[in-house]
Amino acid sequence: MTRTIYFLLGLVLAVVGMGVILKPRWYSSRFGYHFDLSELNIPIGIVLVLVGSIFIWSVLRNRNRMGTGGFLICPRCEAIYNKAEISEKTCPKCKVNLEELKGFYEKS
Repeated sequence: MTRTIYFLLGLVLAVVGMGVILKPRWYSSRFGYHFDLSELNIPIGIVLVLVGSIFIWSVLRNRNRMGTGGFLICPRCEAIYNKAEISEKTCPKCKVNLEELKGFYEKS
C-alpha cells in the first residue's frame, strides 16, 4: 500500500514538473489565482521531476530487492539465515539442510 502511494506521488511530481517546464503560467478562473513561474520554470521543473524520479526509483529498487532475497531457517535449532550471506544450504551449527522461511510455520 505504501509503495503504491509513493509510486503515485513520484508520478504526480514528475508530471507536475514537466507541466511547469512546458507551461510556466497558470490561471484559475474558478479561484482567481494567477501563477507566473516564467523566470524559474526550468529549475523548479527539474527539481520536481528529479524528486518524482527518486520516489519511483526507490519503489522499483525495493521491489526488486525484496523479490531476489529471502531467508532460510534451520528446522532443528530454528536459526534464521539470509540467502545472500550463506553459501551452502546447510546450517553451520547443526549441519542440517535449511528450509525456506516462508511457509515454515504454517506447516502442521
